[in-house]
Amino acid sequence: MQGSIPPEFGSMTQLQYLDIAGANISGSIPSTFCNLRHLESLFLFRNHLTGSIPSCFGNISSLKNLDLSDNSITGPIPDTFAKLINLRLLSLMYNQMNSSIPRGIENLPNLEALLIWNNLFTGSLPLNLGMNSKLKWVDVSNNNLHGNIPAGICYNRALSRLILFSNSFTGELSTLTNCSSLVRLRIENNSFSGDIFALKLSLRYGATYVDLSQNNFTGGIPENLMAEAPKIEYFNVSYNPGLGGIIPSHIWSLPSLANFSASFCNISGDLPQPTPNFQCSSSISTVELSGNKLSGDLPESIASCEALNILDLSHNKLSGSIPDQFGSSSSLALLNISFNQLSGSVPRSNNFIFTDASAFIGNPDLCGAPLKPCNGALAALSLSARRKSVKRRISLICFGVVLLVAASICLLLYLVWHQKVLWKMISFTGLPEFTAKDILRSINSTYVNVNDFSTATVEPPLLSSSSLNICKVVLPTGITVSVKKIGWESRRRRVISEFINLLGNVRHKNLVRLLGFCSNKSCGYLLFDYYLPSENLSANIVRLSKARDTATTTSTTNSRWAVKYKIIMGIARGLCYLHNDCHPPIPHGDLKATNILFDEGNMEEPHLADFGVKAILRMLNNGTTNSVSSTVDDLIESASIKEEMYRDICSFGEIILEILRNGKPINAGGSITPSNPTAGESFLREVLDENDEVKVGTSEESEIKLVLEVALLCTSSKPSNRPTMDEALKLLLSGV
Repeated sequence: MQGSIPPEFGSMTQLQYLDIAGANISGSIPSTFCNLRHLESLFLFRNHLTGSIPSCFGNISSLKNLDLSDNSITGPIPDTFAKLINLRLLSLMYNQMNSSIPRGIENLPNLEALLIWNNLFTGSLPLNLGMNSKLKWVDVSNNNLHGNIPAGICYNRALSRLILFSNSFTGELSTLTNCSSLVRLRIENNSFSGDIFALKLSLRYGATYVDLSQNNFTGGIPENLMAEAPKIEYFNVSYNPGLGGIIPSHIWSLPSLANFSASFCNISGDLPQPTPNFQCSSSISTVELSGNKLSGDLPESIASCEALNILDLSHNKLSGSIPDQFGSSSSLALLNISFNQLSGSVPRSNNFIFTDASAFIGNPDLCGAPLKPCNGALAALSLSARRKSVKRRISLICFGVVLLVAASICLLLYLVWHQKVLWKMISFTGLPEFTAKDILRSINSTYVNVNDFSTATVEPPLLSSSSLNICKVVLPTGITVSVKKIGWESRRRRVISEFINLLGNVRHKNLVRLLGFCSNKSCGYLLFDYYLPSENLSANIVRLSKARDTATTTSTTNSRWAVKYKIIMGIARGLCYLHNDCHPPIPHGDLKATNILFDEGNMEEPHLADFGVKAILRMLNNGTTNSVSSTVDDLIESASIKEEMYRDICSFGEIILEILRNGKPINAGGSITPSNPTAGESFLREVLDENDEVKVGTSEESEIKLVLEVALLCTSSKPSNRPTMDEALKLLLSGV
């Protein structure tokens, strides 16, 4: 769809759901939309819309979900939005909207997500935001907001994500004292002050990501703040110059902590070391403590941390020698100890062969490769030079020939290298515009020390069908993504790139987004939305039997069966979109429980990951179909692709059976045939037993029977007897 939105859409007064996302439409939002008095969901994100939001939108009292993100909309949030009493999601991010946030937003009783980042909003957050609703997600980052965090933002103890970075907020964190539900907190690049002890409850009860960097905090990092943080994965308090204090000893032993950053905080004292009581955990991979006043020796036991990839202790006052254990560490990829008071020699190690001297400079008494040779080495070098002087005259005779040959080889290697490292970056919707250098810098800083980013010697895992074969990377703005690497022959690059572009334009709420693609002639990196590895259906399927009693659902009033049913419908909608709404159709190719992911704290809305991966692998490995003349349409229309769509449907049926049986082995499915109805009745009884909260004769029992019937149709041994995904979804909807 192109052009503007037809105003005639406003005449469909009974319309409840309208999705025109990613349709390349422009112009303004028609005011006739205000006639859609029954509209519950409006999705217009990823277009080129301009103008302001019609103020009469406040009259659509039925509206629950409004997503206008990633457009060029200007003007304020209409004050009339205070009348949208059913609104749950308000997403206006990536626009050019301005003015202050209407106070009436704080009174919306059902508001769960307020996402207005990357705009030009000014003023402060509504004073009572969070007091009157079970607010779960607030992201107002990258605006011009100021003032304090509202005192009642965690009043209903539902807030899981609070993202405020890159504004001008002030005040202390005392308002977050009771935020026990907080999972993700990002308040970097503001002007917050005071101590950080108020976060103790959040860290104790499940916060995983905390970024407090670039503020004015004081009082140090309390030892008991970090002692009880079982789920914290990322903790950053860097660039708080008045923080002071010492480094908590527990940083090495926290079970989930992967990244600890406290650079340029005026921290003093010795560097704590792992001990028998505080051994290194298997998760700690990055420790950044540069620009402080740390003193004492460099503890050798740190080198025993098996997962430690990056250790930055530069610009401190460390003394003594570098323990030999650092040279023999099997995991340490980047060690920066420059500008300290270290002495002795750099340990001989393959780890340091390609490490630049900048990692060791600023230590006048330190020597050895890659620095100047130590005294003993200098003497040996001098003797070697005298012996070689006899041969020097002979070497000069051949010099001219060697120089000519070397120059020719260098020219050839340069031409090959230049073709290999010519990087191209494509950003799909959802990822800000980055250069290839930005992406490569982020990957390299996470895994290895590379000074020339154009060579990209980093080695994230090669693409495979395993959803676990990914690496986690934090991009320049703080966005966390999952990265997969593809290696290819140059002749296959064009058709694979075309197919990846096709995948990048796929957008559906039940699909994991492909955000970007960075490639050169020999390889490429795929950037996806990041989800915690533990948040997948396979790891949580047993919890579905207890869904009503856990905090993982978005509505504590939902029954266990209601949660399961919503997951099944979400999977069906995502797969149906791939099969029926994409052109050409895209088979998933690897649908299984580990490839069905959930947002943190929400097990009701599934997202299908790794769709299209099998097709890419086939393009990489099939030397006949992937010829230079092949096109994406040729590959998609091939017989093998159509067979994968049949397999998708079978996999969907198998997943339904897994959910119905709470992950228990499925014994009866294969024996259920028209000639063996007893097996079907027995299996139905098993399913109903597994969902024992469903009462006989209720609508929920009818839903279970319908879902089971669809599952058995989808798993029919004869592919031609299986319904299409469009037909399967219609069957499921027939029971609604």
